[in-house]
Amino acid sequence: MFGDEPSGQSKACVDKAAATQAMKKTRQHKLRRPRYPEHLPVVEEILDPEPVKANPSHYRQIGAEISEQLDYEPGRFFLRKQIRRTWVKRNAPDAVPVTAPLPPKLLDRGFLAPGLLAHIVIGKYADHLPLYRQEQIFKQRYDVHLGRNTLCRAVELVAGWLQPIARRMFEHQLAGGYVQLDETPVRYLGKNPGKTSKGYLWVCNAPRGDTVFHWATGRGYDHLQRWLPADFNCIIQTDEYRPYDKLAVDFKVPAHAHCWAHVRRRFYQALEAGEHPARNAWILHQIGLLYQIESRLRQQKASPLLRATVRAWQSQPILDRLFLVFERMLTSGRYKPKTITGTAIAYALRQRV
Repeated sequence: MFGDEPSGQSKACVDKAAATQAMKKTRQHKLRRPRYPEHLPVVEEILDPEPVKANPSHYRQIGAEISEQLDYEPGRFFLRKQIRRTWVKRNAPDAVPVTAPLPPKLLDRGFLAPGLLAHIVIGKYADHLPLYRQEQIFKQRYDVHLGRNTLCRAVELVAGWLQPIARRMFEHQLAGGYVQLDETPVRYLGKNPGKTSKGYLWVCNAPRGDTVFHWATGRGYDHLQRWLPADFNCIIQTDEYRPYDKLAVDFKVPAHAHCWAHVRRRFYQALEAGEHPARNAWILHQIGLLYQIESRLRQQKASPLLRATVRAWQSQPILDRLFLVFERMLTSGRYKPKTITGTAIAYALRQRV
């Protein structure tokens, strides 16, 4: 052993010190995010000493100390009063008086202004505030009494006015040639007082585009047909719910793709239940690699041609590997069909295109 060669322990110390130094340099070069967003409006408050305010002419400013705080002013109600004054010509007193026309409203004689209508709808659908909770907030915080029936009619009014926009969004989705379909249950008040029924929001999503919801009281194929046009001809991506298979056949869609999120969910449930942890963790890791590839393509805003090339080069070997493992797991006899893992394997193989 040469005298100038560091021992194993001292070498480890040197490597650790070098790594620490490299981390410090990385932190130094990392750009810091601004403490405050640059787009925020600024409200300046001038604070002068009392002697200066009493005799300002006796003082000369030589500097200033500035401190900043991020502040918030909650929303406020106010009454928008529109005064339309009536006029007559000075030199024609017998002429018909003139008054400015009333600006157009969503509802004639409606007393809720557009700003308040927008606030109610955004609170319900974007902030997940039910109307009864908004009613309580308005009453308790602002002493404004708006009954729930009034709020319901406000939402209905806005929905009616937005229908043409929703139809245009749906037409734009279908023009893209590729949509993702799903349905989710929602409890709603039916004809029987005090009792709820199960309805469904059928969801139509265009990747990197709009999402449009279609309401129906049922989940059957007839409800799906009701909101799809007769000339529907898009690639569809769905789970294995049977009406979507029938849709693909009846409308002769160009392709029927399935969803890795549904496959992944089942193997994740199996892992959580403690079934075959090593095998299920490996499967989830492989699916995660597919997600990473897609995430990079989205970040790069890759063109369709580049997406197809990368998927053939990087994603296809992962898919081949996964389905080979699924087939071997199915035939090995180790994974019982009625276990979570067994059902996950069967589901994955059924989705293979």
